[in-house]
Amino acid sequence: MFTCYDPFKYGDSQTVSGLQVTNAGNEDTPCTIRVTFSAARNGFQIRNVQADKQTRIILNFAIGDNLVIDMDRRIIRVNNQIRMPIFDFRSEMFQLVPGVNTYQTNVPAGNIETIFAPRWR
Repeated sequence: MFTCYDPFKYGDSQTVSGLQVTNAGNEDTPCTIRVTFSAARNGFQIRNVQADKQTRIILNFAIGDNLVIDMDRRIIRVNNQIRMPIFDFRSEMFQLVPGVNTYQTNVPAGNIETIFAPRWR
């Protein structure tokens, strides 16, 4: 039997709305992106400028649809149902880098929430 210790210390979980997220930790931090669609969209894409990685979801979204991208567990949910085939294989899941993270996306900023817990080593 062996024990694997988590080498990180974690801060409190935070939920941030908008296109700019500040990670106060000194390590890359996994996050969850939550999107509520206020208009019909042909797909969703979000790019973390500082990490230089983009995640694309291929699905026709209707008004009121909820999308959750769990970057740590690599799970995509639409309206509470797991929908992995809609993940574009050419894109990447990303983490928040230490400091300011800026997103570029095709939906209004007010519809995006980022959930994360900063971590330190």
